[in-house]
Amino acid sequence: MVLVAPGKVLVGTNQGEPEEMPSHEVSLEAYYIGRYEVTNYSFAKFIEDTGHRTDAERYGHGFVW
Repeated sequence: MVLVAPGKVLVGTNQGEPEEMPSHEVSLEAYYIGRYEVTNYSFAKFIEDTGHRTDAERYGHGFVW
């Protein structure tokens, strides 16, 4: 995991899909993100090896707050 420093980022667009408008700046707090991508194959192997169940599997949907 690597630390991403806090800062501001421009999101959205002024052209294109209405739900992506308007372009605007947001401030992000620091957060950690994986340094390397995880392939579907690697994740499936992890599930097979550990029997792990995701929150989406436990709760029946992908939006868990």
